[in-house]
Amino acid sequence: MKKVFLALVLAFALTFFAFQPITLVDDLGRVVVFDKEVERIVVAAPAISDFIVKLGAKDKVVGVTDFDSYITDVEKIGNMIPLNVEKIVSLNPDIVLLTGGFQEGEISKLEKFGIKTFVLNATTLNEMFRDLSLIGVILGKDRTAQDYAQKLRARVLNIAKNSFTWNEKPRVIYLSAYGSVSQMWTCGTGAYLNELIAYAGG
Repeated sequence: MKKVFLALVLAFALTFFAFQPITLVDDLGRVVVFDKEVERIVVAAPAISDFIVKLGAKDKVVGVTDFDSYITDVEKIGNMIPLNVEKIVSLNPDIVLLTGGFQEGEISKLEKFGIKTFVLNATTLNEMFRDLSLIGVILGKDRTAQDYAQKLRARVLNIAKNSFTWNEKPRVIYLSAYGSVSQMWTCGTGAYLNELIAYAGG
């Protein structure tokens, strides 16, 4: 009788702690179902790596682009576009994290090989915090992501309170380049970087 009881308890425990499928909506509005725990990630957009490191899940990353400065000790997959699909497939990822816009065309190439993709393409601060939460869910770091997002919000608001009293505000231009000056870009109204500059007093 005891053996039967213990077997039932064990079966219940295994069921209770087993991974439950997760359904999320990415920034393209696509419904993505995670039917197993994510253990192997390829990050095709460097900015996403920053969040992954902050959430303490760097060990799940198996591949990044040549432009990634946040995670440097894993396999390199080459350019952000076009993606080296053959290399990515060889890494056997559970998920490939991409950004929107110029990488959207890469989704179908990956999915032809059964590679699951998830697009994170925040344009505002609120969307960035949402994406941080989504990454947390994907990584199984929900609570950590929520706490980190809360700290970031508080930090931004604190900076804004200080800069609000300034009589004069500096004029600022933000420039970023990937690879060469010819690939330089900036941010405009509505972008979260523009919001951050405004909160900081620019």
